[in-house]
Amino acid sequence: MKQAQAATFPEPDVVRSVNGKLNVTLNVFKARNQIGSDPVYLRSYNGKLVGPTLRCRPGDTLYITVSNNLDPEPGMADVMNTLHGFNTTNLHTHGLHVSPSGISDNVLLEIPPRSEQKYEIVIPKDHPAGTFWYHAHKHGSTAANVGSGMSGA
Repeated sequence: MKQAQAATFPEPDVVRSVNGKLNVTLNVFKARNQIGSDPVYLRSYNGKLVGPTLRCRPGDTLYITVSNNLDPEPGMADVMNTLHGFNTTNLHTHGLHVSPSGISDNVLLEIPPRSEQKYEIVIPKDHPAGTFWYHAHKHGSTAANVGSGMSGA
């Protein structure tokens, strides 16, 4: 019997804060990637299988631009609790104790296809260290988009 070859997975890109500011653009589009030896065509951040790792510190401000380059919605009904809005996106963090107001970690913001949203997320100076994550969080398509790779640490 032929022994299976171990799959290798590339490490995500890393973006670090400089002088208390982290600047990054997450370009959303469908991209061809590989999972092991299998080709996949998924929604992604910056064309990668997983979004970049954002390295920051307490007291830093994250300046994140999400640029949605997906095609216009195919005309599905926009009904809560029904999968919909696959090409509309937004951004949400888990573990960061930050404001959900305005252009911060606001899950109610929507970024339609062919538009962008600038986020400004201020991390409190007394925030505990940890490993946190971010992902697309448009109600109706969260699971499909995160399963497609629209997330990062």
